[in-house]
Amino acid sequence: MDAAARIKAVEERRAQRREAVDTEKQEQLATDLEALDALESEHGDGGVAQLELARYVKGLPTFIVIRTPKGIEYKRFTDQVVKASDKGGTKEKRDAQDMLARTCWLYPADDAAQKAMLDEYPALLLSIALRATQLVEAKANEEGKG
Repeated sequence: MDAAARIKAVEERRAQRREAVDTEKQEQLATDLEALDALESEHGDGGVAQLELARYVKGLPTFIVIRTPKGIEYKRFTDQVVKASDKGGTKEKRDAQDMLARTCWLYPADDAAQKAMLDEYPALLLSIALRATQLVEAKANEEGKG
């Protein structure tokens, strides 16, 4: 088989595989959007946020959903961070971030799915904690921007 025929065969296999993955991803996205809609109804449209994942992994959601931290949860988080900063404790800061992230993570809700997601996306708890803190911050309007 010459190079051109081999290239054509490989490109056809790749196209078929990508089409199958795209179909799976669309099915998962429909499931994810149903969950998001239910959580928005439960917590209010502004009470939850959707975090997109960098890539699709078969069998996992296409995005996650978190809720805005409650005042007491955010206070506990900041108290732990300040306490860790006073001691120079990087591990304690990471533990505080992880605690906040796990508290706010709504979807997927079951432990097995969350564990699978953390295996695939090891920095996910950090991303959740950062976004959760943004949800409780105020934003200033810039002068002259509209």
